[in-house]
Formats: sequence, structure tokens, C-alpha cells
Amino acid sequence: MLDPVEKEILLSLTFEESLQNLLEETSEKPPVVIDALKTLLAKDMVQAFATDPTSGQLKSTAFFDSDNLFEFMFRATAKGLNALDESH
Repeated sequence: MLDPVEKEILLSLTFEESLQNLLEETSEKPPVVIDALKTLLAKDMVQAFATDPTSGQLKSTAFFDSDNLFEFMFRATAKGLNALDESH
């Protein structure tokens, strides 16, 4: 079951978004959004992306520094979008 903050995050992550953009688009305080984002990442409902230093393109990554989430981009996964559909 998704809580309201998780729903708001998933709705904002149809495409890759930075944490900064996500914070600007949500109505919650940053610590609440960051905690919910970490939960969604742990549940495989959100995928992290990093910029490839060679090509400059975004590539999905299973490894991210949870203390430096501002360095990554995020997008909802199929699992996250399905959970969002089921919660309506």
C-alpha cells in the first residue's frame, strides 16, 4: 500500500527527474520526500540513474549513494506504476 507521499513521488517520476526537481514538485518537506524516495528505491518501485562519464548519457544503476541522492536522477519502474494504478 502506498502512502500519500509515495503516490505523489511516483506521479512525478514518469520520466527521469532530479531530486531537486522532485522536491520542487512535491508538497512535503525535503526529509520526508527523501525518506519516501529511499523506501521506493528499496521496494524497486523507483530506479536510479547516473550520468555515464564517458558518453554523458543517463544509465540505470543499481548502485547509488543514499547520502548523495542529489547526484542521481530517478524514474518510476513498472512495479511502481502498477502499484500507483492499484492504489487509485
